[in-house]
Amino acid sequence: MQPSGRQIEITFEDQTAVVTEVGATLRNYVHGGVAVVEGFASHELPDACRNQVCYPWVNRVGSGEWRYSERIAQVGADNVVTATSNHGLARWRPFSVDEIAAHRCTLSLVLHPLPDYPFLSKFVVTYELGERGLRVTSRVENLDEVDIPFSLGFHPYMAVTTPKIDGAWLTIPAQSYVAVDARMLPTGDILKVEASAVDFRRPRRVDGVELDVTYGDLERDEAGMFTASLRDADGHEIQVSQDEAYPYFQAFSADTLAPARRRTSLALEPMTAPADALRTGQGLIALAPGSPWTGVWGVRRVGGPFRPPGRGGGGGGSGGDFPPPGGRAAPAAAQPSSRAFATNIDDPVPVARLITASISSLVGPRPPGGPSMAHPRRTDRRAGDRGGDRDAGARDTVQRSRAPRVDASRRGGAGASAKE
Repeated sequence: MQPSGRQIEITFEDQTAVVTEVGATLRNYVHGGVAVVEGFASHELPDACRNQVCYPWVNRVGSGEWRYSERIAQVGADNVVTATSNHGLARWRPFSVDEIAAHRCTLSLVLHPLPDYPFLSKFVVTYELGERGLRVTSRVENLDEVDIPFSLGFHPYMAVTTPKIDGAWLTIPAQSYVAVDARMLPTGDILKVEASAVDFRRPRRVDGVELDVTYGDLERDEAGMFTASLRDADGHEIQVSQDEAYPYFQAFSADTLAPARRRTSLALEPMTAPADALRTGQGLIALAPGSPWTGVWGVRRVGGPFRPPGRGGGGGGSGGDFPPPGGRAAPAAAQPSSRAFATNIDDPVPVARLITASISSLVGPRPPGGPSMAHPRRTDRRAGDRGGDRDAGARDTVQRSRAPRVDASRRGGAGASAKE
């Protein structure tokens, strides 16, 4: 049995990715025989939102009643400890497989009104492999008669070639982060990363740092792209990039996961809003009837194993034994006075790889007929993953504030505001 349904494999040169019918989840992605994401086997269910799509809300929303467009929603709780409902509704639903090509696949889901989310919408996602890695294009369409609110995110766990993420260098060029309470919901405070334990604006090792943080005020290149990077102790680097449709970025070091998954990867998550956006309105996108929204993010592995002079084999090593590319290690920072941890307390994600490189270089130029990476500001372990794939032969080979309104001529997203 394959609980995630049909397994769609796409390939490009030495890259292979597998996308599942259930949830349109990126089950596996390998480049040059090295895992880019820490995935799961075809006979397994994804744990801790592993590589799943988070729609129509990202992160979590507090349980209870909320209202929008004169409709009343009643959210339950799948996390009874925090009384929250986490990561949306799409990740456990079967998608329609709309297109499969050798290097690309497109899946879609019509989400009908539910007690948690009483709106009609369509979500479409395309996974595409190319010279610059994996490109993920999402489209949301309002099929309803009223404005619909939503947030969207992805929850990929970035793999390292070492047993743990410790020893890896992480770069997240962001100026602020969202403070959260004991339920991992935003307090309303937006804090500066400067002089905090979660400051990764310069390459810094993740050793001993517990991350579950929503970052804002993302630094972007001239094309409007934000790029973070993770470089493990063996020199393998992963870059995650996102366009302006995604103003927020989550890092989760998986310290709260089961022992076998604890700090074995780092979740680096493109997001359109922080947690609880359906209630607070912070970062929430409001889509007018008949209007679409589009966002793009990408991930790729760059470089190969690197052994600086005098350095032995793999492993984390002691702090400061070699600087990451692009600069020296940042000094250890003091712990922030407010909690920085902000979203995936129930999710498994090991921490980080050095995040350098521009996102435009990751996603590359617009292909003929393809969607643009730029958006107007919105008003809105080695080859194979853990567990491997027992059924490779079964694969299909050939994948309380009202938010500003977005009409058909406007899409994408502005940078994080001073209050996420």
